Amino acid sequence: MDFFDNRLKMSERNFADKRLRDAAKTWHNLSREYDYQYMFEWMGRPIIQDPQDICAIQDLIWRVKPDLIVETGIAHGGSLVLSASILAAIGMGEHLAGLPIKPRRVIGVDIDIRKQNRDALESHPLSGIIKLIEGSSVSEDIVTKVYQEAEGYKCVLIILDSNHSADHVYQELVNYAPLVNAGSAIFVLDTGIEFAPPDSFKVQRHWGPGNSPLTAVNKFLASPAGKGFEKDRSIEKRTLITCATEGLLVRG
Repeated sequence: MDFFDNRLKMSERNFADKRLRDAAKTWHNLSREYDYQYMFEWMGRPIIQDPQDICAIQDLIWRVKPDLIVETGIAHGGSLVLSASILAAIGMGEHLAGLPIKPRRVIGVDIDIRKQNRDALESHPLSGIIKLIEGSSVSEDIVTKVYQEAEGYKCVLIILDSNHSADHVYQELVNYAPLVNAGSAIFVLDTGIEFAPPDSFKVQRHWGPGNSPLTAVNKFLASPAGKGFEKDRSIEKRTLITCATEGLLVRG
């Protein structure tokens, strides 16, 4: 049996085992009480993610091989650097193979890019393929700027990780979905808020079960704007531990 076929079979077996899923969920909920997601960095920049989700983002970028990645929510910039590094590796591989090199780029949008984070990103070795845009990801002028920057790119991947309220994420989905070509995806992070005990988060927010990114995902998929998108749980079934439960939306 082919490795990938065998892995698919194993992932389905693992995901079907309630004991394993419950153990992963228990560990994940407890890990947030200890700020586990703050323990990691990527190429010198803090990345506030579970390691499994870092692997999932890499997996998705390699699968799609986008020309452009649009990320909402920057924080310290680790996720932007992760995306940029994978795109740079793809480009280097093309170069070494003597293939035409596609121009690739990452756009990061955040309502507040703190000076120390901007300075670190703008001086990073991968800064040449990172574009920072400050402002609300759902404001008309920022959406317009993103579309202007995206002009000419044929394969676009979207990663949403900013304000986690349902209304905000739904507006992001509606605004940015038209950029996504067939075969690419929108990766909505922190959909797992819907299932996590509120007291497992040290800092309480206005979002939570019933007002989460997953609430927005389900509303989007049921709307005309979500036509052509569907949930893809194939990576999630392999990693088991994720903040993005049911959050990967692929366009057919």
